Amino acid sequence: MIHSLRCLGGVLGLMSLLAAPAAAQDPTFSFEASSVNGVKLQSGPSSEVTVSPGDEVVVEIFLRDWSKGGELIRAYQATLDRQGFSSGFQGTIQPVAYDETTRQRKDNKPNCFIDTTDQRYIFGGRQNFGITDTVSPDYRWMGALVDADECRIAKQDGAKYYCGSVKMKVSEDASGPFTIRFREEEWASSLRNPVNLPIMGLNFEPLVINVGKRVLRVVNSDPPDGAINARPLSLVGGRQAGGWDRVVLRCNADSDEANAEHFTLNDGTEAPPRIKRISTSGWLVTLELDRPVKPGVWTTITHVPSATGVRIGSLPGDVTGDGRMTTDDFRALLVTDDSDARLPAYRADLDGSGERDPGDALRLIDLLTQPGAFRAKLRP
Repeated sequence: MIHSLRCLGGVLGLMSLLAAPAAAQDPTFSFEASSVNGVKLQSGPSSEVTVSPGDEVVVEIFLRDWSKGGELIRAYQATLDRQGFSSGFQGTIQPVAYDETTRQRKDNKPNCFIDTTDQRYIFGGRQNFGITDTVSPDYRWMGALVDADECRIAKQDGAKYYCGSVKMKVSEDASGPFTIRFREEEWASSLRNPVNLPIMGLNFEPLVINVGKRVLRVVNSDPPDGAINARPLSLVGGRQAGGWDRVVLRCNADSDEANAEHFTLNDGTEAPPRIKRISTSGWLVTLELDRPVKPGVWTTITHVPSATGVRIGSLPGDVTGDGRMTTDDFRALLVTDDSDARLPAYRADLDGSGERDPGDALRLIDLLTQPGAFRAKLRP
C-alpha cells in the first residue's frame, strides 16, 4: 500500500512538472541572413548560411522575448563588431562600400539602415524614429518610441521583431566560416524601458556565414519572381493552355550538374505540379512541368542545395499583379499611359491573341462576372 502511494506520488509529481508553464525566455538580439544576391532565402531568415566568394548578403537584426519580467521596451541600440569581418580563414565579409566610406568618414546609409515601414518592425504603427551610425567603424542601429505610453511588451513566445539591416559583401578571396557578432557591452547594445533604465539579461546570437567554393544559386527567372499570370486556363487539343508549365531559372554559375532532384515545388496542396523534364544551358536551367501551376495559389520553386528559388502565381484577371481581382484590373487594362503600356503579356494578353486589344477587355469582363471571382485573392 505504501509502495503504491509512493508510486502515485511520483506520477503526480511528474504530471505537475509536465503541466508547469515553460520558463520565460531571455531577451535576445540575433543577426540573421535574409537574402543572398538579392534572392530571399526560401526558408526565411537564418542564423547560418552558406555563400560563395563575391556574393552579397543582406543581414537583418531581430529582437525577441524582452519581457521576461513584464518589461516594456521604449528604445534599443545594437552595434556590429567589426572584428567579425575578418573572422574566416582568409578574406573579409563586411558592409558594402565599407572601406571607402569609413576611410572618408562618410555615411553608408544605402547599405546600413532601419526600414521602419517593414511589417515586422518592432515599433511599427507607433510614433518612432530609427537611425543608424555608419561613420563609426562599428556600425550602430537605434530605434525609439516618441511617446512612452506606446511602449510594447513581448508575449514571450519567441516571436522575432525586425530592428535593422546591413548589406554585406563577401570578398573574392574569402573562405571558411565567418562569425558576424554584436558588440555586447551595455554602452554598445542594450534595451531601455519607459524610464530609460536598461532591460537586463540581454543575450546575443551571432550569424555564421560559411564561404566555400562557388555554390549554384538561382538569381532570377522567367517568369520573374513574384509574377502573377492573369491569363485564364483553356483547353487546347485536350490539354490546358495559357498557364505556366515552363520556368527558366538563371543561376550564378554553370548549371550543368543541376538535376530534377535538386528542386522542389510547393503550392500548398498535396499534389503540386511535378518536373517532367529538366535541361541546362550555361547558367540557365529550364524546368518543364507536367501541368500548369494551379490558379488561385502561389507556387514556390526551390533549389534545395542553396535554399534559393522563385515564387510565381496564377490568378486569372489579375492585371495589376497585386494578388486580388477588383475593378482596378479593368482600369489598368484600359488605361494606356506609359507605365501601363509596358504591362507584360502574361498580365495584359488575356485572350491569347498575342496583342493587347479589345478582346482582352471582353475576356476580363467574362472573368469578373464569374461567380465568386470579384475580390478573389491569391492564397499563400
